[in-house]
Amino acid sequence: MAVNPITFFGGPSVTKNPTETISVTGGVTAHLPNRWNIDTYFTYAHDTTCGICNFDNNANGAALASQITAGAINPYQSTPLTAAQYGTFLGTNTQFSYNTFIDSVVKVDGPLFSLPGGEVRTAIGGELAYNRQHLLNGSNNAFERDRTNNNFAITNDSTTDRSTASVFAELFVPLVGEDMNVPLIQALNIDAAVRYDSYSDFGGTTNPKIGATWTVNDFLSVRGSWGTSFRAPALTDTNPENYSSAVIGLPFANASGRNDIALLYPGFSSTYLLLGANRSLRPETAKTWSAGFDVKPVGSGFRFSGTYYKTRYANQIVGQNVGLFLSNPQNAALYSPYITPVNNPANCVNGNPATYDPVLANFIAANPALYNTPVLSACTVGVILDARSANAATTSQDGLDFQTSYQFDTGIGKWNLGVSVTKILNQSLQQVSGGPTQDVLDTYYYPVSLRGRGQLGWTLGRVGVNAFLNYTGSYDNTIPITGRPQTKVPSWKTLDVGITYSVPRSSGVLGGVRLSANFQNVTNEDPPLVLTQAGNNYGAYDPSNANIFGRIATFQLTKAF
Repeated sequence: MAVNPITFFGGPSVTKNPTETISVTGGVTAHLPNRWNIDTYFTYAHDTTCGICNFDNNANGAALASQITAGAINPYQSTPLTAAQYGTFLGTNTQFSYNTFIDSVVKVDGPLFSLPGGEVRTAIGGELAYNRQHLLNGSNNAFERDRTNNNFAITNDSTTDRSTASVFAELFVPLVGEDMNVPLIQALNIDAAVRYDSYSDFGGTTNPKIGATWTVNDFLSVRGSWGTSFRAPALTDTNPENYSSAVIGLPFANASGRNDIALLYPGFSSTYLLLGANRSLRPETAKTWSAGFDVKPVGSGFRFSGTYYKTRYANQIVGQNVGLFLSNPQNAALYSPYITPVNNPANCVNGNPATYDPVLANFIAANPALYNTPVLSACTVGVILDARSANAATTSQDGLDFQTSYQFDTGIGKWNLGVSVTKILNQSLQQVSGGPTQDVLDTYYYPVSLRGRGQLGWTLGRVGVNAFLNYTGSYDNTIPITGRPQTKVPSWKTLDVGITYSVPRSSGVLGGVRLSANFQNVTNEDPPLVLTQAGNNYGAYDPSNANIFGRIATFQLTKAF
């Protein structure tokens, strides 16, 4: 008779994911002398999330096995277990996250002087932001502790924060105006901006942007822009207390040909494998340029825009494919920054870092892991493989964006028809510096080349209804289940609907009130089935191009003063 002890005794484990979000934003706009304005706003937001909440029903398989081996629990008994027996293997597993965000902005804008083409205007301002994350985890189901003890094996209380101070400025210069009667140039404007951000944990960065708009006539305008951007790693990316794991003494296939890495037995080396967040991460940077046009026939209600863009990301934060590190001599050379040979002495004593090779001892001390899994002893380790997230990749993408809309009035309300389409032309990835550049467009986990969104909107008085049809194109499953051929993942189509009721600000006490109800994926369409080698990690779908939440309804009440 085969019995699953965990299900038999404890019942199914029920996971809850409660989330609570509070957000408050207030702002003030005032008019200053000489047609200058000042805008200020302040935002406070806080959310609490339990990523995993199993209260008193999280089964510790090792503890249960220990109880059965000791004869304290008979898996075939017909009498119910006592509360004391349940307590030896059932417990709690919780992963709470508390996030706080505070942001304040002050901006002033107004005219500087006049040119023949029009008025030169500027805007300057500053911003202070603060982000704090508190993690509180506890579990009775961690494999590396005493299996006879069902108390919390992992407890983790961690707080990280970041402050950012920013200043920014923008200058609008009309080089040519309509009154100048320049042939083929109704208007020519330059818009230049710069932003400086000082991060408490990454220092300062300056990012410029410049754009130009050439209005040929009332029908056609042409535009272009260039700029740089900067993204600091998220607090979770750099906090090992969020997630980090070391697998100690893991036999790992070694075809690197490196003589400085000892073999545990032919073709395999004993490794110290480190995964998870990385304190050494640096910010990502990007350069983007675009060019496009806008068409709007006078009085028709019709609009059409097209844009070509190209973006290059550097120092992109990616998870490392550790399976490539020692797969051949070429990869061993490419990934050498993440490979560190270890030579433990003959008198090495497992559990006593003072007897380890200092290379291993110092690495463990500098990079403590939240979870540790001993497969073999640390003294068997012949190489450290650093598979944490790293600033390793370079990504380039270019593509086309199109938007069109048509608005018209009827006796039963105002209507809006619209379509937006994004067509990615190229998506290349260099996974590690010096490595080959891969074409990853339309493959599992990476961007899909064709996306679209259609809109049908209707407004009558205080009521508005909008329906959106979303389309994600098909692509290739490039990591199918082992032994299966690559397959085509079908396209995914979903429908969203939004309903609003707005009270004009002039309508007494209720003026400025807005009620809205939004329904995503109204027809509850399942994401396309994608069976991959990564199925155990992500389930049978691609989290980068779909979600499993199904139909979602949200309701909102706002009041404007």
